[in-house]
Amino acid sequence: MQGCKDMIVVPPIGTQFETPEFLAEISALLDDAFPDYDFTITTVSKFRDDSFVLIPMLGSVGGEGSVLAAYPDMTAMQEIGLLLFKHIYRPSPSRH
Repeated sequence: MQGCKDMIVVPPIGTQFETPEFLAEISALLDDAFPDYDFTITTVSKFRDDSFVLIPMLGSVGGEGSVLAAYPDMTAMQEIGLLLFKHIYRPSPSRH
């Protein structure tokens, strides 16, 4: 069974995390850092919180195309989370 490589990324609550520019920036950041993963970024989630939420897409069950992936590599999940955390808490250029 292959490990999960598809992730839903839910940004923190806040209008600054909902702009098309921010969402595109996060998408590019993740794609560059983790090219073997597929990320879907959405602000529509009941899991939205004050930090990023990563939800592994483990697959679907039912029908001929049923596929269930193994849980994702936890080290990779930590690295993805750390990258997102560092990105939103990076110093602003105006604060030098």
